[in-house]
Amino acid sequence: MHIRDPQSQRRCLWCGKQLNRQEDILSRISYGDCLCVECRNEFKEKPVRMNPEGIRVDCLYPYEGMGREMLLQYKELKDEALYPVFLWEKRKELQKRYRGYSIIPIPSSEKALKDRGFHHVIRMFEVLDLPVYDILEKTEETEMKKLGGEIRRQKRNILRIKEDAKIPAGKILLADDVITTGTTMKSAISQIRSKSSHVKGLCIFYHSQKRQSVKQS
Repeated sequence: MHIRDPQSQRRCLWCGKQLNRQEDILSRISYGDCLCVECRNEFKEKPVRMNPEGIRVDCLYPYEGMGREMLLQYKELKDEALYPVFLWEKRKELQKRYRGYSIIPIPSSEKALKDRGFHHVIRMFEVLDLPVYDILEKTEETEMKKLGGEIRRQKRNILRIKEDAKIPAGKILLADDVITTGTTMKSAISQIRSKSSHVKGLCIFYHSQKRQSVKQS
């Protein structure tokens, strides 16, 4: 009886193309990458560094092109199978850089989490094999703002530490999928920095029109 080679059935998680043996060898060298060579090459890393509230936050990819399409497919269309594509290629480098850190993920709203059915940030970062503490939650707070000569009420999302949450000891890595204005990251920093003397941030995507690339160290 003919037994199929399981590796011959491997397909790119994005384009669906069957990985040929040459690509499969390359993907094994890349620690089991789940994208074909062509799709992986579409991920153009242009790292930037931000310093909200004086905390170093590294960002990997501009939020554009195929990366943006993948994130929308993953988050908005609930395509959970895509979770490893974002950090898989860089996981060894990031594991080395953040050795000894505990990850605290930036959450979506409770409604978004329930609708999606999974915590998309935790899934994306689990390929780093670092301890994860899901201790933040997003809530709403009403504030008064003067707009056009009128005082109006506006709701803004803020983060807080969950009641009775266990704060990890040691170094903390605040993790998010994409950073836009930095407001959410600043909220997370304000909650965590008093609990740890060593806090950093890592975002997979950033809005490129607002940032300039810098060399990673």
